[in-house]
Amino acid sequence: DLCIGIFGATGAVGKEMISILEERDFPVGELRLFATERSAGEKISFRGRSVTVSSFDHPEKSKGINIALLSAGATPSLEISPLL
Repeated sequence: DLCIGIFGATGAVGKEMISILEERDFPVGELRLFATERSAGEKISFRGRSVTVSSFDHPEKSKGINIALLSAGATPSLEISPLL
């Protein structure tokens, strides 16, 4: 199974990505959710479990992510993508 990171997880597109991964039974071993500092600590349900949203303040947080899905907006996504 894969480690999936979703950047912009608390926005409409990020939440839709989470729903699609769940609906299609995508092989997710670990789901890491990232958003702004303001949304850090929020809990999002995935496959009956609560996943805590983190802020992406250190590139080390992306270590081990097999697939990164970015929906954090154009500027944040351009800043994050080289760090992955």
